[in-house]
Amino acid sequence: MNVTRRRLSLTGLVQGLGVRPFVYNLARDLGLSGFVQNTSGGLLVEVQGPEMRLDEFALRLRSEKPPLVEFRKWEEQNCAVDLSGENFSIRESSEDNQRSSWVLPDLAMCPECRSEIFNSQERRYRYPFTNCTYCGPRYSIIAGLPYDRPRTSMARFAMCESCRSEYEDPTNRRFHAQPIACADCGPQVELWNSQGEVLFCREQALAQAVAVLRRGEILAVKGLGGFHLLVDAENGEAVARLRQRKRRGDKPFAVMFNSLEAVQAVASVSETASSWLTSSVQPIVLVRCHDQVKWADSAPGQNYLGVVLPYTPLHALLLSDFGRPVVCTSGNLSEEPICIDEHEALAKLSGIADALLVHNRPILRAVEDSVLQVVGGRPMVLRRGRGLAPSVWPSADETATVSFALGGDLKHAMGIARGQEFILGTHVGDVAEAEAYAQMVSEVKSWREFFAVKDPTYLVDCHPQYHTHQWAWSQSQKVAELQHHRAHVWSLWAEHGGPQEDFAVVWDGSGLGEDGSIWGGEFLVGGSDGNLLRWGSLRPFQLFGGDRGVRDCRRSAWSLLTDTLGESWSSAFGWPQEFLPSAGELALFQCKSGRPSWPTTSMGRIFDAVAAILGLVAKPVSFEGQAAMLLQAQAELSDQVSAPFTWEWIQHDGLWQADWRPMIRALVEELGRGARVPELARRFHLSLVQMIMVGWQLQRPRSRRMIVAGGCFQNKLLLELLIERCQQEQIEVAWPQLNPPNDGGLALGQLAWWKFQQRKKTCV
Repeated sequence: MNVTRRRLSLTGLVQGLGVRPFVYNLARDLGLSGFVQNTSGGLLVEVQGPEMRLDEFALRLRSEKPPLVEFRKWEEQNCAVDLSGENFSIRESSEDNQRSSWVLPDLAMCPECRSEIFNSQERRYRYPFTNCTYCGPRYSIIAGLPYDRPRTSMARFAMCESCRSEYEDPTNRRFHAQPIACADCGPQVELWNSQGEVLFCREQALAQAVAVLRRGEILAVKGLGGFHLLVDAENGEAVARLRQRKRRGDKPFAVMFNSLEAVQAVASVSETASSWLTSSVQPIVLVRCHDQVKWADSAPGQNYLGVVLPYTPLHALLLSDFGRPVVCTSGNLSEEPICIDEHEALAKLSGIADALLVHNRPILRAVEDSVLQVVGGRPMVLRRGRGLAPSVWPSADETATVSFALGGDLKHAMGIARGQEFILGTHVGDVAEAEAYAQMVSEVKSWREFFAVKDPTYLVDCHPQYHTHQWAWSQSQKVAELQHHRAHVWSLWAEHGGPQEDFAVVWDGSGLGEDGSIWGGEFLVGGSDGNLLRWGSLRPFQLFGGDRGVRDCRRSAWSLLTDTLGESWSSAFGWPQEFLPSAGELALFQCKSGRPSWPTTSMGRIFDAVAAILGLVAKPVSFEGQAAMLLQAQAELSDQVSAPFTWEWIQHDGLWQADWRPMIRALVEELGRGARVPELARRFHLSLVQMIMVGWQLQRPRSRRMIVAGGCFQNKLLLELLIERCQQEQIEVAWPQLNPPNDGGLALGQLAWWKFQQRKKTCV
């Protein structure tokens, strides 16, 4: 019988997901010899046997591979036959200079492990760190590649005989599960008081942590990628105490429920939302709650509640024992990075938490929870974190240039381009904060070590005051800058087929424009050549007071009212006293020159202004997007079929402008007639859709498709109204789904743009 030996070099999601035992058992089943081995570049397989069986091996490897395994690159070649009579084996991992394997995201507890921790007959009954090849920590514990136990924070824990037996058995689902552990040899929990004194250990620590929750106290829990703060979600006083201590303002909290059935009892959960809630990612998912009043403490003024299921054994045990849902929010002070070390948490959270449930498995890198919602029946990722980061996107082509994309300063998340792939990092936050900035720098440096990157090109937003921009230039002269809203379009193109003849609507809070003003309500026309023409924008208006003007939504309203109704607007309507400017503020607005203001086309500030005019915000907002979320919530309370307000399209200096003045004038008139706020809020949303559709008609026949991006399109109502209208008029429309529409998605756009530019250069 003729014997052939074949070598397979595989890259992609091929480590830490059970692919080696699968290959081992498949080869043994087919009677093949050879070996499988992890490398820094991915996975190396050599199989030897009859040609037909080798073909069957390759076919079954592709079609029957374990869940989550992805082969992004498959190279196959014949090699010299080995006559030693070897059996098939799993070789020790090797490390070389080609760092092309991928860092895997942390995975939620699988059903098999969940069953074990609640089965008193199992060895890992009630063990809070149970995991297997298909679930558990990955990115949060990894120190280097390839992904093996000595390069993780589990290196300090010596396996007991039983765990070692499972780890070395290719037929066991824990074969080479790097975080493998049990109660005899693995990490353990302790309950500390707020002074750092150890109160209880192991099972007693879990029992007393539940008692903390039952007393209405705040519990800090060291989880998978950092600390969470937990409190009884049905205890309004406890939730208010957490909000006050954390300085959270009115920003919504996520709520953890013990089961999908418990979520379904309080909210409308679509099939898509259900599948994500129970997936290996298990993100926070926004769902429409049945009783807004019941959850008002967790989500003030909102119709949607962020829900999540227990994704680690530790959370599952706590929720099962407690028996009620808990608020589950990041363990940090507002705007700071999540705490990952128990001593750091003691220093920062002791003024918030009454007790800390900690463990001794080190977290090497912070990972926030992922957040998504369902729009038009499809997922929309709002924050890329646990389970979704790092994530890998295919690139259009392979170039030798390695580049780091730093995104923006708000909702910072980085990315790297290598060969035919983009690797996207986890959410960090606002790098204007010193600790978030330090985390950003640390992540970039660790990724350079992971992938042996020596001299990358840094891709940044063109805003010279961005911290990411300044840091990149301090590191290298190899820096490329891309305008903010163009990066949003490129992120859409990366997700939806590359540059096309598109009408792009990009709405957000702010981004430095090419003319030096603050953009945020942009209409761009693109082509397959990658060029983007600024076709139109909102009519510019003045933003007063810088950051204060952003936080105090009334200032945007005063600016629009002044332009629409004149400087006597404050006496033309019976405004509530809390809406009106003080004497000093009024003088600022009436000053003819020298007033501190900036021209802007920001749609985010239009949302702020309308929310303020309707009386939804009468003081500075406590978090970004609060006014827009309140406005959306009010609009969703109206089921009346109402006519939209009118916007007028005009041309100015060769640019089309959507003039908001007719809309503002009509809004004030309707408010004066006593119209209900929900109806007016809905008419405002409808007016935005109508304005977009008129713009589409004006620019035809330039574009074949409409694409939308930017933080304003996190508004589920607005986007679904637009999708419905486009479907009615048979217009193809694309929107962000697996890449955030907000600034957390900028890095992908920067990477896609730079790769396209490099390809154009090589084609010249």
